[in-house]
Amino acid sequence: LYTGDAPPIFNIESINYAYIKKQGLYIVGATRIDVSPPLILELLTRIFKIIKDFCGYFNEEIIRKNFVLIYEILDEIIDFGCPQLTSSE
Repeated sequence: LYTGDAPPIFNIESINYAYIKKQGLYIVGATRIDVSPPLILELLTRIFKIIKDFCGYFNEEIIRKNFVLIYEILDEIIDFGCPQLTSSE
């Protein structure tokens, strides 16, 4: 069914993984509790959009150069494991 990539949502040893692939990079979320898969995929998509809004582009070099900024963005988006602010406005 899937060639190359794993399915976008899968479970290994009681850990749920979800990922999106944008511009050749994977954005991955992992959780030990049951969470709605569309919620995780939507959160990952919003994380991509916010990083792209702040940095102008999304690639490996941009992530390296702006690691501290991206870390702070993620800290604002996810507070104690719960999504909070998911808009760049």
